[in-house]
Amino acid sequence: MLHRNLELKLAAVLVALVLWVYVMVNTNVAEKAFRVDITATQIPRDLALSSQLGEATVWLRGSKEDLEAATERVQATALPINPHAGRTTAAVEPLHPPELTLVRVNPSEITMDLEEVVTRAFEITCELRGEPSPGYILGDPRLRPSMAEITGAKSTVDSVNRVVVRVDAASAMLGQPQSGVVKALTATGRAVSGIQVEPQTAIVVVPVEHSVASKILPVFVSFRGQVEGGYRVAEVGVEPSLVTVAGDAAAVKSLTSVSTLPLSLRGVSSSFARRMQLVVPESVASMSETTVMAVSYTHLTLPTKRIV
Repeated sequence: MLHRNLELKLAAVLVALVLWVYVMVNTNVAEKAFRVDITATQIPRDLALSSQLGEATVWLRGSKEDLEAATERVQATALPINPHAGRTTAAVEPLHPPELTLVRVNPSEITMDLEEVVTRAFEITCELRGEPSPGYILGDPRLRPSMAEITGAKSTVDSVNRVVVRVDAASAMLGQPQSGVVKALTATGRAVSGIQVEPQTAIVVVPVEHSVASKILPVFVSFRGQVEGGYRVAEVGVEPSLVTVAGDAAAVKSLTSVSTLPLSLRGVSSSFARRMQLVVPESVASMSETTVMAVSYTHLTLPTKRIV
């Protein structure tokens, strides 16, 4: 009985085994669509891409495990068929792990715009962000290098309005050279992409100066009018004779002395003392008040400054 129809029994077992293998394999095989950005490749060096390439959908078949692991490994490249300046056709070629099988890709062709590559030189300017600490001012930044070269598609390079490197004012206060990224910007301040900037960084040195200064200056008395007939101003005593002024550094630096408001001599025939206000620029303040003592004689012993 066991040997009867043995060949049929073996064939039945073999068919069952094949069916089991087929079912097991196919239950683990699937298809998956991957949506990826298209990137350009093999573009001649004298041409540059000036258009967006969009996305492609790549369908792959393989084991579920391999499909799940391939998410970051699927790409789509656009290869120009006949590259030249202007609009040209490119074939979309998917890249995927070798253990997966390509089913299809959509689109299989796209159009791209290629332009002549140009290089232009721009002066690098420094933009300071923030404000310096109170009592300090920042001078004109010095950059090294001072020029940058922008390379890319002509229309993209044409959109560059200025090239800048940005430095925080707080960092500049340290008085040490600062390194910043060189950026190409449009007229509205938007960063320009798709270009090559050389150099990519620049060194910035920002002079730091005190915005407030102080100085000790002599006091001179200004006069207005004439003393009584037969009298002359013989001596003028000023107390204190030196005063301290403080304020805007540039204004303080320009001062060599401080004068009082004009002292009237009209009808004066005897000595007198008077507290006078000092005259200083609006951005400067004096730290003292001045008392002026004028003594009248019939002879002149010291020259004085007079305002008529």
